[in-house]
Amino acid sequence: MNAVYKRQDRVVTREIAGEVLLVPIHGDVADMNYLFMLNPVSAHIWQRLDGATPVSAIVESVCETFEVDPTQAEQDTSAFLDDLLSSNLLTRVEP
Repeated sequence: MNAVYKRQDRVVTREIAGEVLLVPIHGDVADMNYLFMLNPVSAHIWQRLDGATPVSAIVESVCETFEVDPTQAEQDTSAFLDDLLSSNLLTRVEP
């Protein structure tokens, strides 16, 4: 879990009424057909996908912030990262 990921530049993050939304941008236009609403844990992870923080540190932060079992935090983080990758919202940073 030492991989490092970076959010795609073509994704806008907005907080509306306490909810965090990801809005993909295609060309110069927001693609409103593919909004992603994040729960608090997912939003916490998303904010840390800065291209410098390893996944292991993100998992540790999730455990500390949300009092989650490390195994569960690792599984949930991995599943969320897979979803982001398959939606082209994230890229892996090569060392």
